[in-house]
Amino acid sequence: MSDDLFQTAFGEFHLQPLHHHPRSPLQAWNAADDLLLQELANRGYATDTHPRTLLVNDGAGALGIALHNAQPQSWNDSFSAHLALQKNLQRNALPEDCVHFIPAHQSPDAIYDCVLIQLPKTLSLLEHQLTQLRNHVHENTLIIGGGMVKHMAKSMIELFEKIIGPTHTSLAEKKARLVFAQFNPALPATAPAPVHYAIPGSPLQLVNLANVFSRQQLDIGTRFLLEQLPDLKGARSILDLGCGNGALGIYAGWKNPQATLHFTDDSFLAVQSARESLALNRLENPAHFHCGDGLEQFDGKVDAILCNPPFHEGNKVHTEIAARMFRDAARHLNPEGTFYVVANRHLDYLPQLRTRFHHCQLIASNAKFVILGASKPGSG
Repeated sequence: MSDDLFQTAFGEFHLQPLHHHPRSPLQAWNAADDLLLQELANRGYATDTHPRTLLVNDGAGALGIALHNAQPQSWNDSFSAHLALQKNLQRNALPEDCVHFIPAHQSPDAIYDCVLIQLPKTLSLLEHQLTQLRNHVHENTLIIGGGMVKHMAKSMIELFEKIIGPTHTSLAEKKARLVFAQFNPALPATAPAPVHYAIPGSPLQLVNLANVFSRQQLDIGTRFLLEQLPDLKGARSILDLGCGNGALGIYAGWKNPQATLHFTDDSFLAVQSARESLALNRLENPAHFHCGDGLEQFDGKVDAILCNPPFHEGNKVHTEIAARMFRDAARHLNPEGTFYVVANRHLDYLPQLRTRFHHCQLIASNAKFVILGASKPGSG
């Protein structure tokens, strides 16, 4: 059997994660996808009747492609998930419009008969999604969540109870479990307010929407980079790569009002947070906001790039995202520009940077973090 063959009650499909390579531990589906689709089949769900179906957090399009005949909508906070869905539709010779994608900073636009939710990594995103869903379901809507047991916290089940209504779970199967919720329209439900906090040593305030990195306070790695930030007065353009709520770019813009700012992130809610943070601080820098897979969708070159790269993808730990960011930075940095990276000491990013830049150096360090500078992009 092919490693990319996804066998379901609704057909067989060839699926791959977005950045597929033979050594990657990532797969385009998991056991929770299997359980969700099998549950639908057991209930007599028929795609040819076109039940109004919403798929939430469908990582690489496994659910959407399996249910494509129902013309489902897919609501997700990841631009990469959108790309993976498009590529897997093409891989299976399916029309691009048979699954309609909705970015997470927008609300779904229908009342649904069936909602399938792959449980997200963060409680804040689940709370945001469940609260929004109350306006898009009815009392007979089939609402089923799915997740791997080791990542399914009791607090997630409690959120279903609190926001949606009576909830119970299935027995574990293949290390996954389902969550069944019955909508109770009488429950009070208030959308969670965005979190606001300050950048120490400045008058700047940041807005953090659901699912955005470092939800309650400024990340200590980001704070260390801001404390050690080199003089960027010669920079006409500054890019915050993997911007989150925009802390690095907004601080750099405050210090350098002459610079045009660019903010980019895979998360739609992160880019929206950066947009709202910039507006809140009334900075006059020209600014552009991009949601994309690294800098693959970014056009142009800049004088300085600031980055606090993640080393998780979903619930898995690895540094491939950072490696792609380093590659992208080398492509989009002006010849005399500099790429600044803050990272945990144990990750040892200098060898990776040296494959992309001629000049790399340690700028500062403390007990937990290092700040690296890379310039003169090209093969090192």
